[in-house]
Amino acid sequence: MKISKYITKTLSVVSLSLLASVSTFAGNEQRAGQAGAGELLINPWASSSGWGLASAAGIRGVEASHLNVAGMARITSQFEVGGSFTSWFSDISITNVGFAFRLNDESVMGISLMNMNFGDILRTTTDNPGGSLGTFTPSYTILGLQYSKSFTTSISGGINIKMVNESTPELSASGVAVDVGVQYFTGDNDEIKFGISLKNIGTKMSFSGDGDDIRLTNKSTTGSDFDQSYEYRAAEFELPTQMIISGSYDFLLDDKNRITPSLAFVSNSFTKDNISVGFEYGYDSMLKVHAAYDYQTDIFSDYDNGRTTALTGLSAGLEMMLPFGVAKDKQISLSYSYRSADPLDAPNAIGINLHL
Repeated sequence: MKISKYITKTLSVVSLSLLASVSTFAGNEQRAGQAGAGELLINPWASSSGWGLASAAGIRGVEASHLNVAGMARITSQFEVGGSFTSWFSDISITNVGFAFRLNDESVMGISLMNMNFGDILRTTTDNPGGSLGTFTPSYTILGLQYSKSFTTSISGGINIKMVNESTPELSASGVAVDVGVQYFTGDNDEIKFGISLKNIGTKMSFSGDGDDIRLTNKSTTGSDFDQSYEYRAAEFELPTQMIISGSYDFLLDDKNRITPSLAFVSNSFTKDNISVGFEYGYDSMLKVHAAYDYQTDIFSDYDNGRTTALTGLSAGLEMMLPFGVAKDKQISLSYSYRSADPLDAPNAIGINLHL
């Protein structure tokens, strides 16, 4: 039967994904908390974040810059530009923009910029704990330059070079990270998808500036007291390297309706590994509805009793595509995503993409 063939192919993709990943990688919980630049693990895009980490196999276009840069080569237009806004935990907000453009039939280049804003924070010291010294505003920024190429109709690869900066008015840290990815599509309608992405390989970072100076009182040889500043050198920290191995299969119910289950194994160098299970329903080229669950050890426990992330695993979202222009050969897409969290507020994201 046709459905049996679909199921067999799907199970084959899933099995290969799990066997390759489980036999090669394992999370390192003992190193949890030793990495920095955790913003590198946050998906700022509104559409793909609603599908968790499970969409890395088939993701395409400008949003592929985060999960699997190989998918950028599969943009459906000559030029794509997108932006999103995420209400992260508490008063933190994330603004993200990016665009991708074709160099030729095989190659695509892109640029992305992500900024995290933490709002105004009261300045306090041991001598002035009441916050009468004014406020300061930290900022985290990631600037990415992407290149992706289709080597054949089935295989694409890409690289994303990211410049990371974390700063306050008196302290800053900078580093460089690299993502590489590969995608493989096969089947009569490219319904079988497989992807591997290695993320955040890069330099160590450390904070420097006047903000870590300390003043101590010293005595001169004459016995007079005087103050002197000393630099408190901050330790270096590594970047949160991550590998995503994922697979998906498109069940083409008819000419317009599609259901896509997906599975991903995520290996993290400095925290627990994840298994992400998701699905997407697509109607024609007009509507996509997706949901996923990112599982890790103790995800069902309380935050203070084994769970080490504020995110509780569930994500969901939708994307609507509308034609615009005189010839109606261009599209605008509107996206929304939700990620469950506890005890902090659940992140929500909205986005807009233009396919020109």
